Amino acid sequence: MKKFLYTAYFILLSVVLLAKVANWFLNFNYEIYHLISTTMFCLIGLGYIFMNHHTFTKKWPKVLTIICGSYIILMNFIERNTILTIIGIICIVTPLILARLMDNKRISKN
Repeated sequence: MKKFLYTAYFILLSVVLLAKVANWFLNFNYEIYHLISTTMFCLIGLGYIFMNHHTFTKKWPKVLTIICGSYIILMNFIERNTILTIIGIICIVTPLILARLMDNKRISKN
């Protein structure tokens, strides 16, 4: 079941990536573009929420990643302004930087 969910998740990510690239050439209308973007951010948020248990061993990075993933999903459904967009960008980048820093600490300890 776990392998099926990972496969389904990466297939959905591939379809969204293909749709984003197709939008460059086909210029979809605003509703379809917005649906593709919302789906993309929801998939990124779900990935941060459910797929972080392999990366981190400590509890605080897991909690921070879950909070970031939840905000990425939530930001699609609230009205946008500059501050919320900046927080969204920070929430997208933070788990990636955190994973890289934790990986470097693990390598330097060995």
